[in-house]
Amino acid sequence: FEQRTPCTFTEVQEHTMTWHYREADEDFGEIQASDLQLHLDKVLGNTPVEVSLDAKQVSVRPYGVSKGAVLEHLMEELTSYRRDNSNLLSGGPISAVPSACCVD
Repeated sequence: FEQRTPCTFTEVQEHTMTWHYREADEDFGEIQASDLQLHLDKVLGNTPVEVSLDAKQVSVRPYGVSKGAVLEHLMEELTSYRRDNSNLLSGGPISAVPSACCVD
């Protein structure tokens, strides 16, 4: 599709492959994007990937992988981390130090 659609390019990242057509002829780019999406859906239909068409690009990525999913995972990890270490914030083991150590 990149070769037959002038002014387009393909971007390959660690977990996604995206065909960008924002600089292509608007009508031709839309037609090619729809054709690409249909082709990918047909060829990759039985694999755990998502094909999306939006913002002048067609993307393929593993199912469930997105910036939002990564952010959600990070937030869960950070929240769990804080919960697991809440003793440090609530005066758990550290509060066992005698208050007499803080003499003015």
